[in-house]
This record gives sequence, C-alpha cells and structure tokens, in this order.
Amino acid sequence: MYQPTIITAPLLEPVSLADARTACGIDSAGSQDKLIATYISAARRYFEWRTRRTVHQTTYEWTLTAFPAESCVLPRATPLISIDAFTYKDSAGVVTNVPAADYIADTDSTPGRVWLAYGMSWPSFTAYPSNPIRIRYTAGIASSPVQEADGEIQQAVLLLTAHWYENPIVLLTSERGMPGQVVLSYALEAMLSKLQVEYAF
Repeated sequence: MYQPTIITAPLLEPVSLADARTACGIDSAGSQDKLIATYISAARRYFEWRTRRTVHQTTYEWTLTAFPAESCVLPRATPLISIDAFTYKDSAGVVTNVPAADYIADTDSTPGRVWLAYGMSWPSFTAYPSNPIRIRYTAGIASSPVQEADGEIQQAVLLLTAHWYENPIVLLTSERGMPGQVVLSYALEAMLSKLQVEYAF
C-alpha cells in the first residue's frame, strides 16, 4: 500500500531506553546506548509500517489524483487528531484551500477519514497533472499531555529491539527459502497481525 509522506516525525518513542536495555539483557547505561536507541526507532518504524498504525503524534501528507466520492481514508490515522491543511492545485499551478466547512474530520473511525460535509460538493476544477490534491493531517497519540503507548505496542517494539540487538544481521528469506520477507521469531508475526489495521475504502 502507498505510504503517506512524513512531514513531522514523532518526538517520543513507545519504549524507554532503560526498558530496551532490560529487554536486551543489559544492566546499565553504556557504550551500547546509541545503538539501542537506533534499534528502538527502527523497531517503531517497522511496527508502524507492518501494522499500518501510528504510535505517537506524527504529521503526514497524503496526495490524491481526484476528490473522493464521499470520503477518503487517511493512512496511519490511528487515531486521527486533526486535518491541518486540505488543498487542491489546478492546471495553472494555483493552489487553493478547501473550505473547512466543506468537509468533516472523522476522528472516531480507525483509521480516520475525511468526509464531504452534508449538502456540500467538492470544488470543480481542471486538475494539475501530478498529485493535485493534498491532505496534511496529524495522527497518533497526542504528545501533550504525554501518554504511553498501549502495552501490546510496547511489547512488540521491545521484542523487535531485542531481536535486532541479538541478530544484527538478519537473513532475508521467504517461506520457500528464496529472498523475500524478513522472518521474525518470538511469535512476533502473530502479534503484529493481530494489531494490523484493516482498511475499508
């Protein structure tokens, strides 16, 4: 599935360096801290890609070639916090804001959506050839006040972090032994499958 562009990355990671050290079997701070912090960030990014979720507050931009019929699913908007900008570009390259009264930010659904408001219609225009419609939105667990991620998310990120710490070189194989997807242990794949968001367009 096409991924949205990250505009502002999260300020928080779902697990602490101290918890990651414990998961990796390290007793105290030391020379491995920078490496472990890198693995935490990589584990969180992998988790988000694999489950189609956003953990902590992140700003994305999603592009469309045309306005949707009624609604548009916003990838990784789990949950959707806000629509920050909604614009369209015409064939002359002029960018125009879609009036906020014309659409509804659905922050209740998972993932979040943007809906055409009742009685409204999308602008009629001759579209720019490339990505004429852009929706910028913020999703994830809001940074203020600071909130922890769900325990299952933390466990998945810790398992991934520890797995990569113990296995810095991961062989890429498929079920038939050919190059392909990463094979993960610790029943982690079942956990990620459980947490994966299904998209209904």
